Amino acid sequence: MNSFLYNHVSKGLVKKVFDDLDRQVNKNYHYHNLDHTKRVLEASMDIGGHYKLTDEEWKILLTACLFHDYGFVKTHENHEQIGADLCVGILKNFNYSQTEISSIQSLILITKLTINAKNTLEFIISDSDLEYLGSNDFESLSEKLKEEWLHFGIVK
Repeated sequence: MNSFLYNHVSKGLVKKVFDDLDRQVNKNYHYHNLDHTKRVLEASMDIGGHYKLTDEEWKILLTACLFHDYGFVKTHENHEQIGADLCVGILKNFNYSQTEISSIQSLILITKLTINAKNTLEFIISDSDLEYLGSNDFESLSEKLKEEWLHFGIVK
């Protein structure tokens, strides 16, 4: 994962996001954590590998995957919007253009379960975020999600 990822996103940015997720996300988020973000990145590279994405598309997609649950550093409520908002200042520090940032924000927001994907990158990030549904470790991952939701009162 790392060499392909680092060909499209700076090591410094990846380290910053990984460190933030590891240190700032409440440990009671048993599913939505650094491991999940890494899994989404892996899935996006796997799924995206079936398309002829440009280097710029890979940069946008992989950066959006990094930030898709970044809002969990604050809360699970409206975390997509929070992550989309928080990424702006960070990405400016890593020399992303406003056009790139806007595209990344759009991809982050598409991971809301109520929004339907309309283009290739949106489909890839949406499918990558939900990849666990068809995985061999679905049961253990869904138990982590259930435990998280019970803890935070999302379900009873």
